[in-house]
Amino acid sequence: MLGRAREEIDRAGSGIVVAHMQRDPAQFAAMAAANGLGGVEGVADPGLALYRAAGLPRGRVGQVMGPRIWWRGFVNVLLKRNLPGRPEGDVMQLSGVLLLHDGHIVRRWQPASSADQPDYAALAGLPTDGG
Repeated sequence: MLGRAREEIDRAGSGIVVAHMQRDPAQFAAMAAANGLGGVEGVADPGLALYRAAGLPRGRVGQVMGPRIWWRGFVNVLLKRNLPGRPEGDVMQLSGVLLLHDGHIVRRWQPASSADQPDYAALAGLPTDGG
């Protein structure tokens, strides 16, 4: 989860900016705070212009629904008590992570499904537990 990697990323001198589809800045701020990202800059992109410019695709049905995604939802809602809000924006849009330097994409990660999560520290070029 990005919130867990935030301290390492900040300490390394990198910053985090989250592009999101929420229209209400207060709603984004609440969601960010609940996920350990309080105070992180958010860029509202309900029209998905940034997603398209970054080449992040919309998912197919199997990438946004199915057993892996349902299991992840079950874990988040029932076990972690992380209740989802009302869906906003394009629920078929897949996420992605871009590492930018001087305005250029130097590293990217795209999920195979909406259940996938990257190793944020590794993407930022930071040492990880795995080596």
